[in-house]
Amino acid sequence: MIPSLLPINSSPAEYLTKIKHLEEQLNQIQGEVQRNTEFLNKSEDKNNSLRVELDRAGEQNASLQQDLTFSQQEKAQETSKRKQIQQNLTEKDQIIQQLTQELINEREQRIVAQNNLVCEKQLST
Repeated sequence: MIPSLLPINSSPAEYLTKIKHLEEQLNQIQGEVQRNTEFLNKSEDKNNSLRVELDRAGEQNASLQQDLTFSQQEKAQETSKRKQIQQNLTEKDQIIQQLTQELINEREQRIVAQNNLVCEKQLST
């Protein structure tokens, strides 16, 4: 807002009135500048606070990402161990089945041998 100039032949009262009016405008503008400066400072403080929060969140996110990676690695290792244990159990189960079958076969052979022995004794008497 550019103030209008008074004509050269204006009275001193008009100059004083104009000066007071200009002082009021200046005070009003200074008040607005001060409010705007305060608002800007508060905004900068809030911005800085949010940046600090964002940095903390970024650090926490990085830490959580490391934890997740570590957990995934541990899970993969445990899964591998579990598969190995399952494979070992399957092999042991097959061995048990094989030994059980061999035991059954040996018992059958023993029964057959005992029956043959009984028959031979009966025939020889």
